[in-house]
Amino acid sequence: MDVDTHQLSLAQQVLERQRGHGRAIAEHLETYARLNAGELGAYRYADDAVGRAWSL
Repeated sequence: MDVDTHQLSLAQQVLERQRGHGRAIAEHLETYARLNAGELGAYRYADDAVGRAWSL
């Protein structure tokens, strides 16, 4: 296996940028995409109904 070490700094930059994007997404979801138990139940009920309709 050959490893091109000349690209390691570029790979590190990409991973750091992705880490930043991941943190931003996590913060956004934590703030705006919280579902309570009632909402999860309603979603599951709708999902089950759609699944049953497709299986007919």
